[in-house]
Amino acid sequence: MVKLIPTWLKCIQGEAANPLNSNGRIQAEHAAGQLAGQPVVALFTSPLLRAVETANIVGKSLNLAPQVSPHFNELRMGPWEGLSEQQVESAYPDEFAVWNARPAELALEGRETLEELRARVLAGLVDVRDRHGASPVAIVSHVAVIRVLMLHAHGRPLNDYKKVAVPNATPISLRVKAL
Repeated sequence: MVKLIPTWLKCIQGEAANPLNSNGRIQAEHAAGQLAGQPVVALFTSPLLRAVETANIVGKSLNLAPQVSPHFNELRMGPWEGLSEQQVESAYPDEFAVWNARPAELALEGRETLEELRARVLAGLVDVRDRHGASPVAIVSHVAVIRVLMLHAHGRPLNDYKKVAVPNATPISLRVKAL
């Protein structure tokens, strides 16, 4: 699993079509170097530009062409997209408090819930498993996707979402046994 680098470091990106910045490209190259030579049979990516750019860099080191899957797209942030956390807290104080205390309970029109995200991502993993069995694959995705996968893989509740650290552009190995 590879996490990419956000370009809008101070804003909530969501599904924004932002490219990698120069630092993101450097970090993607570093991640690609870490994955080079690994026995990966397929490479999947979110359709967002920043993920596709990262996957192209990683794909060169693995000699694999990235396969785009909307299942691994970032969490749809709805009205929060493009805002800073301070702007969200000001405009949506009650919802922001729920997001920080009990993120799995946040339901906001136009915004994907963590349960909806988990269902989407797990459907993507079922598709990957059906195509590649238990062979190792790499997925270039986003922090929210990686967090829900890590929680699922470790049998933890979605309300632990904010407790999961996901370092930028670092390969993370997961074995998800139950889908």
